[in-house]
Amino acid sequence: MSRKSLLLVFVSLIFVGIGFSQTPAIRWALFGTVSLPVGDFGEDRYFDLNRGGDGAATTGFGAGVELIYPLGTPGLGWHTTAAFIYQGYDDVLIRQWVQEDLGSGANVDAGNYFIIPIMTGISYNVPVSPEIGIILIGQAGLGLIKKTTMTASVPDTASGEIELDMATSFGFGIGAGLVFNDKFNISVRYMGFGEPDFEYTILEDSSIYATGKWKIPVSTILITAGIYF
Repeated sequence: MSRKSLLLVFVSLIFVGIGFSQTPAIRWALFGTVSLPVGDFGEDRYFDLNRGGDGAATTGFGAGVELIYPLGTPGLGWHTTAAFIYQGYDDVLIRQWVQEDLGSGANVDAGNYFIIPIMTGISYNVPVSPEIGIILIGQAGLGLIKKTTMTASVPDTASGEIELDMATSFGFGIGAGLVFNDKFNISVRYMGFGEPDFEYTILEDSSIYATGKWKIPVSTILITAGIYF
């Protein structure tokens, strides 16, 4: 290879290296969250064995991971989020309903929810000072939602369970937050998954009594705190 060709290759490598060095790196983040149920997901006005009811969810918590792929424009990124959220369940309404039917001695455990949101979309980080930026997030994706088994029993008399399969629902998320020193972040995000269908099986003394579907609304506000890597 001639000296001229070697020089051209060397110059080309320099420009390629400069190009890569100026390309923002893919970033990922870890976060913890408090989950506040909103709308009918957090209400406990009614429960109907044939069609479900309000979510009766209580405050939850969780953790997640995010991947931000730069899209060329400064601050603009393709933003993917996956999280695992534990959401409590208010036993009061179910206990009242069961005790009306089985008597005041009935024991009730209404279980809880596990929510796995997998969302992707766009985020935009706008610097407002050298140390602080505002981030806006819009996403869509799936929610994998598990309502754990509900149990009721009367000592020395009878026992029953309601087992619910995992529900899958399309959802969306929007939010905003602050980024500090391009490292730490806090945000508030709304995630809504409509009214997914939960297939249920009612067992009475371990025998199948009935099957069907419930519609339970699922939506929550996440308050997150995380760190970028």
